Amino acid sequence: MSTPDPEQYSDHRHHGTVRGLVGPIVVGTILNVWLFGVMLVQIQTYVRNPSRDPRWIKMIVAFLFLCSTVSTVFDCVATYTYSVEKFGHWREIQTATWVLNADPTMTVLITSTVQGFFAWRIRRLTGKIWLGILIGAGAFAQFLCGLGTSIGYGMVQQIVDFQRVKAIIITWLVLAPVTDTMISVALVWYLKRQRTGFAFTDDIVSKITRLTIQTGAITALWSALDLAIFLAYPNNLYLILNMPLSPLYVNCFMSSLNARHEWNERPDTQNGKGDLRGITVTRTVGVHR
Repeated sequence: MSTPDPEQYSDHRHHGTVRGLVGPIVVGTILNVWLFGVMLVQIQTYVRNPSRDPRWIKMIVAFLFLCSTVSTVFDCVATYTYSVEKFGHWREIQTATWVLNADPTMTVLITSTVQGFFAWRIRRLTGKIWLGILIGAGAFAQFLCGLGTSIGYGMVQQIVDFQRVKAIIITWLVLAPVTDTMISVALVWYLKRQRTGFAFTDDIVSKITRLTIQTGAITALWSALDLAIFLAYPNNLYLILNMPLSPLYVNCFMSSLNARHEWNERPDTQNGKGDLRGITVTRTVGVHR
């Protein structure tokens, strides 16, 4: 690596360019690695606790772990490239590398998988095929927008010109909170209808409802704030929230899976013990699982 030109680096304009382009990548990677560590704990909890989940759900967990690991490695490589290898060379710093271009694709590969899973769950619970299709379509559209963003980054090449693919990025960042909100609203609506009047069952339903609202709100607000920053600042600042988006989704997904084990361990003080992996709700009409 050649020695940086002191005159170039001391220029205030060039220093501002370096700070505006590299700073968000470094901070975004730090948040990504931190959330990745939390995700490892969540996955370890899931693996250590006995689960009767079907094989395909366990395969989804393994797939999300693999994708999140690759995404985190890519972010670390991008950070090293821009903050170490290209340090002081402000012209080279403005050129996007392939690992940075791949970040949107890796992100939507994870987020669309999580949202697709919840689309299946909602269709299964509510029996409303159109609702599952609507949410699944939102997840698939996000995937296409993320893939298009990566392609656009590769075509533009210069990071300062990423605003030229602004339309597809905005579409992606709008679809994310909208789909998350639809998932939360659909699940809360379904759970509200499952109250039976039994204290223990209603207590569990309330806990699931709160967890659904909390996890959905976290991802929706995070994505909405990411969009707001992208629209307000014409630079790389939005990457601070965009880069750690994928491990955040995996953490919310794993939290919903692990919470079932905690509920299953609590005995039913009124009616014996109940299996809460698929909540059994007794009503006058019959028993619904």
